[in-house]
Amino acid sequence: EDNRNKTVYSKETKQELKVDYLGKIKDEHTLLVPKQFDKWSEDTQSWIEDEALKREFENQEKLQEINSLKEYLKEFS
Repeated sequence: EDNRNKTVYSKETKQELKVDYLGKIKDEHTLLVPKQFDKWSEDTQSWIEDEALKREFENQEKLQEINSLKEYLKEFS
């Protein structure tokens, strides 16, 4: 099997890699492209959205927005 030059993704880290070897794709890699909040599911053999990670990211964004607004309002105090 020749998968050389195909792009694969680490199931653990989502790191993008180019295949540089002959043979089947290593078990720790997949051809499926992950999205920002995905984690690998061995049960479904696919990426699934990690709701907790997504919520944490959204909460951090909101906190940054609030802090930016506080800084902006300080300028007028």
